[in-house]
Order: sequence, then C-alpha cells, then structure tokens
Amino acid sequence: MSKQEEIKQALAAATPGPWAIYKTTVGKCEETLIGTAYDHPQLKAPDNIVGHACGLGGEFVYIRDNDANLIAKAPGYIAYLLAENERLEKRNQELDEWSTEGFEENQKLVLEVVRLRKELEEARKIKFPRQSEGEGGWVIDYKFLERLGVTMLRESDHTIDTEDIELVLLTLEIALGQEGEGNHEPDRS
Repeated sequence: MSKQEEIKQALAAATPGPWAIYKTTVGKCEETLIGTAYDHPQLKAPDNIVGHACGLGGEFVYIRDNDANLIAKAPGYIAYLLAENERLEKRNQELDEWSTEGFEENQKLVLEVVRLRKELEEARKIKFPRQSEGEGGWVIDYKFLERLGVTMLRESDHTIDTEDIELVLLTLEIALGQEGEGNHEPDRS
C-alpha cells in the first residue's frame, strides 16, 4: 500500500474533523483536550478525541484506537506530505521553465516557418528569360502555371511543359503588342 493510501485510510478510520484543542479546568487541574471542532448531535458539545477523567482510582486519559493511530503517525505523515509537496513544487518549477523554454523555441520555429514559406513562394516562381543572356522575360508564380497548364490540358490532346507555356506567353505578348509590359522582371541595368 502506498503512503498516500495509508494516510487516506487512517483519516477515514479516525473521528471526522476538523478537530480542535480545548482547555478546561477540573478542580485545580487545567487540562488540554482534543475534540471535534463541531458539536456532536446528541451531546450538544464537542465529541472528545483525547479525553481526561479524574476518579477515585486516579486520572485517566482515553482515546479511540483509530484516533490514537492517526495522532501517533501524524508526524511521519506530515513529513511525507511536506516532502511530496516540495518534490511536486520543484517538478512544477521545472515544467514552468521547460514551458518557457518551449514557448521561446516555438516562437523561433514560427519565425523560421514564416521565413521558409517566403522562400518557398520565391522558389515556386519560374523565370522565363527571352534572351540568351537571361535578360527580360517573365517571372510567373508556379500556382499560375498549374492553373494555366490544367486549362491548356483540358483543351488539347498533348502534354504541356514550361517551354510550351513560354511560347504561348511570347505569342500573346507579341500579338497584343505589349512587349516590355506585363508580368516580367524589371530591367536592372
């Protein structure tokens, strides 16, 4: 049985709490007693847990067995619970630190994801230079090419590659007389 289970059973077997300490005077003798912090329904007074009586045969201290068991083991139970509380507080502090570190690392990862998404967007752009030196031409987003390719495939019986798309774009530019305008890279000279 675990220590926690032992404590639970000892508490369940003992007089229900809360308990209180009472001071009374019997003759010239001042007594310290332990009793319930509430009145017993039949006694209309606290129920004794550790009682004291004086009689012809002397003084008597009386206590129920289960209450005595709880009182006798209370220092060990308290020490165990304090140690367990300290262990859990330390673990909680470690988790807080780990959580903070994890949050900071997560922030770094979010920034890295944003950077990589931008890099991916740039990488998904295809450049179609018109001259052999790589000057002029277009920069087209890959998503646009996918949409254009799907449209052209629906209307033709052959496969379309980027060279076919470039030819179509060149033809459109020349036919519409918009050379030097539109979706192309600016001249950097």
